[in-house]
Amino acid sequence: LVYPVAIAGSDATVYIADRRLPGVLAITDGNVSALYKGSKKVGTPLNAVRCIATTDDGSVLVGDSATRAVYRLDDQGSLSVVTKGLIGIPSGIAVLEDGTIIVTDLESGGVWKVSDDGTTDRFADVPGATGVTIQAGNIMVLSRGTNPIVKVSLDGNTLPVVTGRPFGLPLGIATRDDQTFLVADGFEKTIWSVKSDGTFEKVAGGKPFVHPVGISTGGGKTLVVDSRAKSIFEIQSDGTVASLK
Repeated sequence: LVYPVAIAGSDATVYIADRRLPGVLAITDGNVSALYKGSKKVGTPLNAVRCIATTDDGSVLVGDSATRAVYRLDDQGSLSVVTKGLIGIPSGIAVLEDGTIIVTDLESGGVWKVSDDGTTDRFADVPGATGVTIQAGNIMVLSRGTNPIVKVSLDGNTLPVVTGRPFGLPLGIATRDDQTFLVADGFEKTIWSVKSDGTFEKVAGGKPFVHPVGISTGGGKTLVVDSRAKSIFEIQSDGTVASLK
């Protein structure tokens, strides 16, 4: 790992978006391989990966600010464009049950939905959006703004779930099976658990975290990627943190 910034998991494989590789790594049974290695030339595909998500069909979605685009990778590492030119800094990707892709844009604060045919629609605004997750069919957007967690409906209505600025720098969000959220806070070196009513508590913090940026709850595991520690950590059920084996 060079500078990992986002993580997405499945039962068999964990995928890492690495900003300075640059590209996407796949970890299967402890073996690390490059699913896609981009060029270091500025403006080329996946030169500046920002976010990542997996889909039910086994493909991987990646947001790239170098080309202002969202891409799809198959299990052979073949790259195709999902949408291009509209989203400045894709900061989070999530997929609704019907396959609709939701993308947040840190640059403009836009929340976008992308249909199967590539039609892209900006349907809401959340300033400072840094990530997105789906909770019980609801779109939950993470922000570094005044309201760090905002519920967004498909018709564009927004409802703050957590208000004020209780977190240092919220950068990654994921939903657990019990429908609580987990938030990776880079400045506080902390993982927060947030309930639907907006109350929250610390799950894990301090060492070994240096700057946790991405979090995933796929495959029954809670995994955190830390860009400055250049590591992946697993949070156990008792809150202890261990390096991913």
